[in-house]
Amino acid sequence: MMWYTKVLVTLALVLVLGSTGQAQTDEAQSPTPPAAATNTETRLAVFDEIWQTVREHFYDPTLRGLDWTAVGEKYRPLAAAASEEERSAVFNRMLAELAASHTGHYTPADPAYYQLLDIFSGALRRGLRQLFPDGQVA
Repeated sequence: MMWYTKVLVTLALVLVLGSTGQAQTDEAQSPTPPAAATNTETRLAVFDEIWQTVREHFYDPTLRGLDWTAVGEKYRPLAAAASEEERSAVFNRMLAELAASHTGHYTPADPAYYQLLDIFSGALRRGLRQLFPDGQVA
C-alpha cells in the first residue's frame, strides 16, 4: 500500500507542477520575445519540471530500470515542437515509459484533473491557492 501512496503523490506533484509551472513560466518571461520562442520556452520549462519531479520523487528510486536521462533526451525535442494541444500527449508518452499506473499529466480539459486536485487538496493547499483562490476545486 505504501508504493500506491507514493505513486499517487508523484502523480499529484506532476499534475500541480505542470499546471503551476505554466503560470510561473508565463509570469517570468519578458514581454518582448517572439511568440514562437516564448511558447517553446514554456513547453520546455513545464517538461523539465515534470521530468525532474519524476526523477526525484518516483516511488521506485531506480525508475524501473530506465535511463531517465535518455528518456528525457528522447521526449524533450518532441515537447519543444508540440502544439498546445499535443503537449500533454507528449508528456504522457514520456510518463508511460515508466509503465506505472496512475502516473500521468492532466490538464484542466480532463475531468480527472479536478478529481485529483480535490482528492489531494489537503496536501496541496499552497499550490491550489494559485489555481483556485477561494480554495475550492471547481
